[in-house]
Amino acid sequence: MDSLAILALAIILCLSYFTITKTLRRSQSDNQPRYPPEPTSRWPVIGHLPVLAGPELPHRALAALADKYGAVFSLRLGINRVLVVSSSEIAKELFTTNDTAVISRPAVTASKLFSYNFAMFGLGPYGDYWREMRKITMIELLSSRRMELLRRFRESEVRKSINHLFKVIGDNPEIDLKKWIGDLSLNLMLRIIAGKSSSASDGAVPLKFKTAVRELFHYMGMFVVGDALPFLGWMDIGGHQKEMKRAFRELDGYLQEWLIEHKKNRAEKTEHDFMDVLLSVLDGESLHGYDSDTIIKATSLSMIAGGTDTSTVTVTWAIALLLNNRHVLRKAQEEIDGGVSKERAVTEGDIGKLVYLQSIVKETMRMYPPAPL
Repeated sequence: MDSLAILALAIILCLSYFTITKTLRRSQSDNQPRYPPEPTSRWPVIGHLPVLAGPELPHRALAALADKYGAVFSLRLGINRVLVVSSSEIAKELFTTNDTAVISRPAVTASKLFSYNFAMFGLGPYGDYWREMRKITMIELLSSRRMELLRRFRESEVRKSINHLFKVIGDNPEIDLKKWIGDLSLNLMLRIIAGKSSSASDGAVPLKFKTAVRELFHYMGMFVVGDALPFLGWMDIGGHQKEMKRAFRELDGYLQEWLIEHKKNRAEKTEHDFMDVLLSVLDGESLHGYDSDTIIKATSLSMIAGGTDTSTVTVTWAIALLLNNRHVLRKAQEEIDGGVSKERAVTEGDIGKLVYLQSIVKETMRMYPPAPL
């Protein structure tokens, strides 16, 4: 009888333990945020990194996961949780109604090193500094008035690049069009931002700067082990951090040289570029913990990089699509011949009349957005 009583008591205690444990777990899960579903193929420590590192292209791998788990799901890239959105409606709501929740970029190694410790507002966290620098940039560089003032510089650089292209074609009919478009975009941004040009007459120094800018694009899209697994960051697996620091020193050296030159010639200049404008606006004062020199260099680099890469990608894809769809190319040529004439080059003032050409640009950006995955 005693043994039966002990057995019954043990069973009651076990049932009570499991009931209480289950209740506690349920209450804890109710208080925790509900995350979107995530694939079950998650590895310990590294998470879903093997999914993106497989033989399939990343965007196709993500599309396959979206078909299986829905338009919104999450991934674990090392210790980081990532939200994947594959619906235009949800993406629109995310970047309008809930934009402040996703407006900051991840604080990865490349962002920290190339942005002067996040002084580059495009890579820094959302806050007072971000809003202030965005306001200055929109008013002093991207406003309609400023764009009109800079119009002749843009048209001048385009003419110079086309003339150079005709000279090169005479010696060698095979042209790396992507490189030529990239050089044109960089020439244009350097002229607007720093009053410089990376044309061949400037010698080897601009060539080094162009190389460093290309390295910036390369490293900004590179996977660094330390970003997914911070406890391995000190090891610098692959030596990427060392190479990033070298490329940044190269870029900073030129930006510092141009900044000193602008300060020295400030009183004598009649035409002011973006660096001159920033010198006047900041007037040597710090802003949210960053000194004025750092802000000017970081913002200038942000504009140069942002304006160069996106323009190059869009124009390259547009030309590639036109060459592969000759009927579209012919129709665009007919519109230009009819709306502008064959006697002169197209100017920015003509663009408003070229509706079909505008549609080509819009369709190119729809099919191939100028942004990394």
